[in-house]
Amino acid sequence: MNQSKKRAARLFVLVLICVGVAESLGAKNFSNYYNEVFHITAVQRGFLEIPRESPGILCMVLVAALGSLGNIWMSVISQLLSLVGLVVMGCMSPTYGVMLVFLFIQSLGSHFFMPLSDTLSMELSEKGKVGTGLGRFKGVTTMSAMVSACVVFVGFRFGLFTFDAPVILPFVIAAVFSVLAILLLMLMARDMGKSGAVASHGLLIRRRYMPYYMVTLAYGCQKRIRIVFAPWVIIQL
Repeated sequence: MNQSKKRAARLFVLVLICVGVAESLGAKNFSNYYNEVFHITAVQRGFLEIPRESPGILCMVLVAALGSLGNIWMSVISQLLSLVGLVVMGCMSPTYGVMLVFLFIQSLGSHFFMPLSDTLSMELSEKGKVGTGLGRFKGVTTMSAMVSACVVFVGFRFGLFTFDAPVILPFVIAAVFSVLAILLLMLMARDMGKSGAVASHGLLIRRRYMPYYMVTLAYGCQKRIRIVFAPWVIIQL
């Protein structure tokens, strides 16, 4: 691995830490935010998954439209989208309708970064050790998320964080880490340039894989219901 790639890998570790912290202090607290600030019902909570998860599908459109920019600059855009959503929800006390719009924007950025993170992790891994490199980068994300979750627990347990204040501190801190991630990605661009730039993308679907697609769809629906409503039951109780 050459020196520029090594520097980019070290910077990417810091990016993953920042994104992990931002997600744990931001998006991972959204269910509590809905409950404490807007006092929504279970039906409304289910409805919120439309603006929350539809960006996962729209990512294909974004990648197709912005592929020529390369993986790093697309990652910068993803963090900018997350940043806008976090700033509005954290600092501007939006109404329910306005919140839905910026929830969608934040979620679009968050979902957009997911495939880019894996792509960059594989690109920055040593030759012949892609699986090992991907696992190590994933480990950094998991560790930063775990530590941040402890911070969230302590913050709310001892009154440092609250949803009753005009400024929601965990969202603001998450926004700060998103800014740091953007700056670090820009530094990475100096070493990697238009990493992974592709002029055009096509969605590849093969008929013989249809059973796999259907199983994946069913698993995704079941997983989404569990992830949404299991924590919601805990929050309500």
